[in-house]
Amino acid sequence: ERNLYHNLQSLDEAATRARLKDYLSTYELDALFKRRKMILDHYAKLIADKGEEHVLYTFTEVPAATAAPSTPSGN
Repeated sequence: ERNLYHNLQSLDEAATRARLKDYLSTYELDALFKRRKMILDHYAKLIADKGEEHVLYTFTEVPAATAAPSTPSGN
C-alpha cells in the first residue's frame, strides 16, 4: 500500500526510539529498524524492476452504503 510504504520511508528513527524506549529493549528496537530496512529494500528492488505503478497501490475504502445488502435470516 502506497501510504504505508511512504510512511515507513519517512519514519524518524530517533523519535520512534525515544517514544518506544520504555516498552522495547535496545535489542528489540534494533531488530525493528533492521526489519524496516529489509522491507524498504525489498520494495525498492520491486519498484526498480517492475515500476511503482505495478507494485504499489492506494487503498480506497468502499463506503458501507455500496456494500452488498445482507439477507434476512429465514423466519
